[in-house]
Amino acid sequence: MRCLREALEITRLHSLARTQVYVVEGAASTAARKGDYELTATLLGATESCVSYDVFSVERELRLEAEQEARSSLGERAFVELYAAGSLLSLDDASERAATWLAIECTAPEG
Repeated sequence: MRCLREALEITRLHSLARTQVYVVEGAASTAARKGDYELTATLLGATESCVSYDVFSVERELRLEAEQEARSSLGERAFVELYAAGSLLSLDDASERAATWLAIECTAPEG
């Protein structure tokens, strides 16, 4: 998770928006694996309009997996609401939410 935090910092610092999208999606997938499905849905909504999967099929699969986990856990209505709320966020706002979550997760004790 520390690598994702560092990648977010670098992509934001150097205005690498296309790469930043994939890092935010990486945070969404990580959030799904940690059971934070609300953040997952929000971040996926935020990146939906920015993503192109022509080349990166692995990223598409990770996104779909995270989306399915979040939908299943939250229920369709809650997922759609959070996803829609995420779609209103700027990429920088979504990155900030991801960075904040990653910072908390990196300092939380394992277990």
